[in-house]
Amino acid sequence: MNTNLLAIVKQIIAEHGEDILANPQRLKAFFADLARDEPKPQKNALIKCVELKYAQMLKDVAQTDRDGCKKALAKRLYEEEGLDAVLCEETLELLAAVLFGEQEGQKTPVGKPVLREHFDLLASNTDSVVEPPQLVDTNTMPKKAMSVKKSIVVIVIGAALVFAATAFASGLPILNFSGFIFGVQISLGFVIIAVFAAVFGPLVGLLIGLIGQFLVSWYFGFWGLWWIFVITTPLLGLAVGGFHKLYLIDEGKFGIKQMAIFNVVQVVAVIVIFIARRLVDLWPPMFTLRIIVSSSLSVLVFGTLLIVGYVKIRKRIDSQKVGQNT
Repeated sequence: MNTNLLAIVKQIIAEHGEDILANPQRLKAFFADLARDEPKPQKNALIKCVELKYAQMLKDVAQTDRDGCKKALAKRLYEEEGLDAVLCEETLELLAAVLFGEQEGQKTPVGKPVLREHFDLLASNTDSVVEPPQLVDTNTMPKKAMSVKKSIVVIVIGAALVFAATAFASGLPILNFSGFIFGVQISLGFVIIAVFAAVFGPLVGLLIGLIGQFLVSWYFGFWGLWWIFVITTPLLGLAVGGFHKLYLIDEGKFGIKQMAIFNVVQVVAVIVIFIARRLVDLWPPMFTLRIIVSSSLSVLVFGTLLIVGYVKIRKRIDSQKVGQNT
């Protein structure tokens, strides 16, 4: 639960009364002034709950039925508005905490069934019609399994992109110095690994680097796999992904501070990777320095731009799902 947003909403209610929870336009105006730094998807989801009169529905049910009502409304918000399921649950928890205190805003235990009586009670105590969604089946696939399925899809796509970029699009010239460092080139494979790791975390980044580099080494390995490449390349995904929470991508932020953290991590990882490769393959120092600059500069420029673009697109999609509360 976003405790900062909870405190802001309580402050608004204390100063302007609980009627604010029946006026989405006023709440939106207060958020624009008092909650500028809070994640936009969470603010928009709460405004949507106010617009749909969820606060009144929660107040109209008995205390013993609130958990079921919360879960039912979160499910309805997810199915009818197309919002993220976790976001819907957290928003209903926050709304309950605003109305009844933090203890009422605790998560409903996973697997607790939604009873049809909760919807009958909702319908009888409110003027609006509440259609009961499909009852929860404890045998259905859990949310964690769905997350694993999504991760597998992301890993497959990422590894395929790394293979294609490294095998067929590597070595594109971007700078050409005639002196100290010459022939600096784009390292698209490293860019893809770093971006996926920053967005999806260390395990995804590690596996994308491992599988993608394995495929490249297998495709070009006329004398066997290049194991030093297969072993070291995933370190970039592991390192960048290990700090992915600091980039604030899930919160719709990727500012100067987050860019700096991302690029410091990737530069250190790239240096470690190519020093390890040089110790095994005995590369010339100048070649090692050139390839370090190529890879780190590629991630700095193209990786940073891709993440900025991803964050902007994701925020736009989340905003469109919630809709304009005007």
